Amino acid sequence: MSTLWTFGDSFTKQHNQEYIDWKGYEIKQWPELLGEIIKYEVNNFGEGGASNYQIFDNVIEQVNKFQKNDIVIIGWGLVGKFRYVHNNEFKDIHPNDLNNYNYGDPHTFNHTALNRKDPTWFNEIYRWEKFIEAFCDSKNIKVYFWSSEENELIYGLPQELKNKRTYICNDSNTNLITYMVDNHGAKTINKETKGLIGDHHLSERGHLTMANVIYDCISNSLVFNGL
Repeated sequence: MSTLWTFGDSFTKQHNQEYIDWKGYEIKQWPELLGEIIKYEVNNFGEGGASNYQIFDNVIEQVNKFQKNDIVIIGWGLVGKFRYVHNNEFKDIHPNDLNNYNYGDPHTFNHTALNRKDPTWFNEIYRWEKFIEAFCDSKNIKVYFWSSEENELIYGLPQELKNKRTYICNDSNTNLITYMVDNHGAKTINKETKGLIGDHHLSERGHLTMANVIYDCISNSLVFNGL
């Protein structure tokens, strides 16, 4: 059986214990649901809080395991996240939490976060995509990209450029999570719980919606196992 490989941040693999307790069970997330639709095994390497550097590293760690006819879906997160070395380890720094780290220089963090607002940083992601696409094409592997929080990354490109890459829902002009909510009725945890849990990740229904929409986006170019 072929494999669906998914990479990203918490919008690819989330964990909210409060939501699990509220539901009474742990929900299936969109990679698992999509795998069931297309009858693929699923390896989900989403990682909460991951920077795009960590996401790219996670792809590189697994790339030699990709096989012919596998599917790879990579969801990029905030470009503003960056890395800092502490105790000989990479640490992902979130631009909205700069005062919550007990290591590093706050001035350096703030300066770096400000610098990373420059859209030139998007080009780094696009170069990674070219490399990943070239590798996957050489192995007859389908690869798709999307952006979870950045409106301009991928979805801010001119349509003629979006059409040249394998972007999920390339008709969108906003990040994919907002697109799912606004255009397909996906619910967030906050919406489902009527504000009881202030989490803007996808709810159970939201994950099902996302799985179905992604299937619709990629199904025309794929031959699925047993379908």
